[in-house]
Amino acid sequence: MANLDYILYLHDSDKAAMASLKAIPGFAQFMKAFMKIWNEK
Repeated sequence: MANLDYILYLHDSDKAAMASLKAIPGFAQFMKAFMKIWNEK
């Protein structure tokens, strides 16, 4: 089974929002740390 690329299905507004968030220094590291402690059930 082939893997689907989620980027193909992102809305243009979502792409712009992700680009803005990724431009914030340290954002990716913060989110990785946050997701390690966040346990959504």
